Amino acid sequence: MTGTPSNVDDSTGLVNKFVKGQDGYEDIVKHLMSIFDTGLTRIFGGRGKIEEFLSSVFWENILPNLSEWEGHAKKGIYTEEALLRFTINHLFEHLTNNDEKHFIQEMYISPPISKDYKTGSIIQHKETEQNYVILTPACDLVIRKNGNIKTDRILICEIEDFVSVFTDFTSEENSKNTKKIKDNLLGNNFSDYYHWLPPTSSFEGGLINFRWIYSVFKTEFEEEFHPPKQQISPHFIKDIVSRFSSYYARQGQPDFDIKALSKHLYSTK
Repeated sequence: MTGTPSNVDDSTGLVNKFVKGQDGYEDIVKHLMSIFDTGLTRIFGGRGKIEEFLSSVFWENILPNLSEWEGHAKKGIYTEEALLRFTINHLFEHLTNNDEKHFIQEMYISPPISKDYKTGSIIQHKETEQNYVILTPACDLVIRKNGNIKTDRILICEIEDFVSVFTDFTSEENSKNTKKIKDNLLGNNFSDYYHWLPPTSSFEGGLINFRWIYSVFKTEFEEEFHPPKQQISPHFIKDIVSRFSSYYARQGQPDFDIKALSKHLYSTK
């Protein structure tokens, strides 16, 4: 609370600025309570949930197996990143013991922590501004010691605008079952070649169309596309890759002439 707001640097977002004569102390209390209600203060800090879970993982999961990790280290094996993965996996276990609904913001890592292209990276074409998602298998995008990835091409899939797709299908249906079509698109139950990406403040979302896939040479990729703007979280990208694989792995048997067969097979007297 200040009478000279121009002297306050609030560019980091850490400090909230309230002006004397314009804002009241009640405004400050309401603001602090709105942050408290999110649970943020109960997650971070020395007494937060993260610290509590980390302590549990250390005492119950890492310490009893410490001799095994020491064995790896004595062989000259670098174990720090492996231990970090081990810890994160156990932290996630603490969060999967409930059936609470997820928020759409959880689907993305935004902005991406890494600028490397990964499976699930959402990218935008520099000229057309069209959004795509990378679906190249993760193993092909691993950066080797020479600084290059394993593949010479990157597989991408176009993300269609949700409203455009919804409008097309509802016009075909003459506005019948409009709500059902919308609910099915959002629930990924409308078609096996569409997968919905929810919109957030930093990404407009859309529908991945598994039929609209493209292969771009690695040498041309960085010239044509901006760095990743979002990264789909690992637990969500697994489902997308699974549905993508299932769509192209489907076989389907040839059709029989059912009407003709029904006259001869399983006839009843």
